[in-house]
Amino acid sequence: MRAPSYASLDDALEILAPHGIELRNGNSNHAPMVVEALCAMGYPEAVMPWIARYRERMLPRPAAGARVRREDWRTALGERGRFADWSAFFSEELREGPWREVLDRWVERQRNYAGNITASLATLDDLPEFGPSIGFIDTSGELAPLLSEITEVFARVYLANAHDIRSTIAFIHGVTSPAALANITPLVSDRTARATLGYAWQSSCALYACFGGDTAMAEDIEPREADEDDLADRAIAHGDEHVIKFTEACLQRYAISPSAVYLAAVDHVLGMIPRR
Repeated sequence: MRAPSYASLDDALEILAPHGIELRNGNSNHAPMVVEALCAMGYPEAVMPWIARYRERMLPRPAAGARVRREDWRTALGERGRFADWSAFFSEELREGPWREVLDRWVERQRNYAGNITASLATLDDLPEFGPSIGFIDTSGELAPLLSEITEVFARVYLANAHDIRSTIAFIHGVTSPAALANITPLVSDRTARATLGYAWQSSCALYACFGGDTAMAEDIEPREADEDDLADRAIAHGDEHVIKFTEACLQRYAISPSAVYLAAVDHVLGMIPRR
C-alpha cells in the first residue's frame, strides 16, 4: 500500500472553500472527506481530477447570517443553512485558543444531523429498548484494541446487511465513523476519547437497529490476497465519494489490524454503488 501524501491537500481545500455543505440534489458534500482519503491512501495526483468531476454537483457557500454565540450555540445545531455562521464561529474559536483544546471541547459535545439517515434514526425514540445499548460496551480498557474490535465488528455488520444502495451507504458510516474516531483519539483528552467511543458504538448500533436484517454479522470471511493497491486503484477509478472514503477507512484499519473482512468489504462496496 502506498505511503500517505498530502501534497495536494491545501490546494484542494482552497478550491473547495467557496462551496457549501450541500450538493445540488440535497445530499451532503463529501468532497473534503474524499480529498483527505485520497491523500491518506497515497494518491495526491488523483485529487484534482476527482474534484473536477465532482465540482458541478456542489453549491456555493451561503452568506453568513446571524452570529453563533457561545452562550446559546445549541440553538444553531443541525441548521444546514447556518453553515457559514458555524464556519465563522470556529474561525474565532481557533484564533482565541490552541487547536487541540478546540478539538477536544467540540468532539465531546453532542451533535445533531439532518438527512435521510437521521430521519431513520429518529424512529428509535419509539424503541425504548435501544437506549441502554450504550452501556453494552466497556470503555475502561486500552482504547486502540477496542477501536480495532469495533471497526471490525461493524465491517462484518456491513457485509451481512448491505444489500442495496440505501443500506450500503448507511452501513458504510458504521465503519467510517469509528475509523475516523481512531484518528482523533490521540489528539484529545482521555476522558473525551472514552466518552466519544461510547457514542460511536451507540451510533453504529443504531444503524443496525434501523437498517439491519436477521443476520447481525458475517462470520466466515473467505481469505484473499492482500491486494490493497488494487482495491485502492479500483475505488479511485470507480469515483463515488462513499466508495473512496470507505476504501480508505478499511485499508487504514487493515494496515493496523489485518483482517480479511476489510478487504472483502471494499471488494463488496465496489459492486454495490453505481460508478461516477
